[in-house]
Amino acid sequence: VDRARREGRVLGLRALPKSPRRGNHNNGVLRLNHTKEQNVTMPALGVGTCWLDETETEAAVAAAVALVADDPAHPGVHVDGAEAYWNAPAIGRALSHVSSSRDRRIFLASKLSRRDTLSYDGAKRHVAETLRDFGVPTLDLYSLHSSFGAFRGDADSLRAMRGAWRALSELVDAGTIRALGVSNFDAHDLRHFVADPELGTPSVLQNKFDPYRRGAQHRASDGDDDDDVVGLARELGIALVSYSSLSGWPFGFGALADPVVHQLARHFDVAPAALVLRWILAKGHAVIPRSSRPDHVRANLRLLDDPVVAEDDAWALLDGLARLGSSSSGASDGDGDRPPPFDVVFDVVVDVVDDRDASSSEEAGNCEEL
Repeated sequence: VDRARREGRVLGLRALPKSPRRGNHNNGVLRLNHTKEQNVTMPALGVGTCWLDETETEAAVAAAVALVADDPAHPGVHVDGAEAYWNAPAIGRALSHVSSSRDRRIFLASKLSRRDTLSYDGAKRHVAETLRDFGVPTLDLYSLHSSFGAFRGDADSLRAMRGAWRALSELVDAGTIRALGVSNFDAHDLRHFVADPELGTPSVLQNKFDPYRRGAQHRASDGDDDDDVVGLARELGIALVSYSSLSGWPFGFGALADPVVHQLARHFDVAPAALVLRWILAKGHAVIPRSSRPDHVRANLRLLDDPVVAEDDAWALLDGLARLGSSSSGASDGDGDRPPPFDVVFDVVVDVVDDRDASSSEEAGNCEEL
């Protein structure tokens, strides 16, 4: 692939049999399980704020909530925050720009990130701070940002996590939080969390998910058949929220740097970012791309407006990228299927590309995702 790119070639596509249609969304929302309140739904599309500065955060979130507020037919937006992002006041200022920040289509989420906050009192304190910063009386989703080593022999962290979860469960009972989640858990962590009588089954799992690493949180778990955290979440009825779906972070190689993705995007006449994000949505997952540019935020939230032509073929081709981006023999995507062998998906053929096709910088910048 690298040689073809250097020599000005592109990747040609072989005809593939139709792939089975993946899960879909009910009008752009996912219904959450394991909630006290009935019929809690989460928008399939959102806006990430990880490590955006205050100005960028306010602009991105303001663009997202304004789009939803101005379009009564829009299914809504998931606004993702966390203790570690240090930008909750900016989210609150953005929410103040709309007449009703508690429009249920504006789904507000935050996470407990710091080990010194992981306790009964710490969890209650951070939720209260988040509500104050956001300027709202309730949160739709609150998650633990990490497993904190609780299931790797750290008994102190496990005790602290149990206390934090008890506090969060009380806030659910009080109506302050509508759903609870976890983030950056692998299958080992999730199994132990669910089996612990003082913890339980979360409604949401927020993990890295891209064409090469589908839920894997550690390099060692790439291709590990015993660490299919996405498949486990599906079995447990836990909704997956995908982050870092376009960039390589934290592993170093991302979809927007992949010439194969750009060739597929040209073939299906869609921007590379839109192609990958739509592929994730078609699997039945939610996705929260991060961008500091309001125009990109708005474009991402319009992904459901236009279908991808021949989308079954597009999804089958993207499923095959695990063979290119990973050294594994083919990790499961949580649906019980393996990606087809790489040679079934692609042939490298010699074609001459003109300057317009060879330049993909404009498309590659469609979503500055972390």
